[in-house]
Amino acid sequence: MGRKIDQEYSIEMVSNSIYRNEKDEMKFSCPKASKDLDARIGYRRDKENSNKTESIFGYKAVIITSLEMELGEEIPIAVITGPGNLDESKAFVNLNENLKSYVEFDTDFHLLDGGYDKNYIYSYIREEESIPIIDYNKRGENQEEKNLVSRGFNKNGYPYAPCGRECIPNGYDSKEMQSKIYVINNA
Repeated sequence: MGRKIDQEYSIEMVSNSIYRNEKDEMKFSCPKASKDLDARIGYRRDKENSNKTESIFGYKAVIITSLEMELGEEIPIAVITGPGNLDESKAFVNLNENLKSYVEFDTDFHLLDGGYDKNYIYSYIREEESIPIIDYNKRGENQEEKNLVSRGFNKNGYPYAPCGRECIPNGYDSKEMQSKIYVINNA
């Protein structure tokens, strides 16, 4: 039941953590579990230490947005929300497949953050004859120079040329007085 407040506004009590004990003392209790049983624990990088994760409670949203260059607009065309432990990569694939069942369209590029840096996402996007542009996610990989060279790209995700030299986008090495050409390989 709501209480009357100035200017005809009212509030409704949803939950209360303050109570009186047997001695009529005011006490506070913090519930250990949320009343929202659909939300789940998820994880994100710790804000103070990026090598650690911290648990978060709540929901995640995956939104597909169309960049309409002719209109100069970004238009959200599909969204899905889920519990905090939602695997965003799988949700993206499901959402995109569901969207394609309603609307016929071609996507030239998929721009995604590092959370989608997974082999099956690259394969899925390429099967659609689209180009994936995804932030590189280190995921605790061995960053020693010999391992970087053997996998073919450096800590920033820039490829090595066949001669073993590091390539950088729009780069010029002033020490060696030469350009470093960046080649995109869609293989």
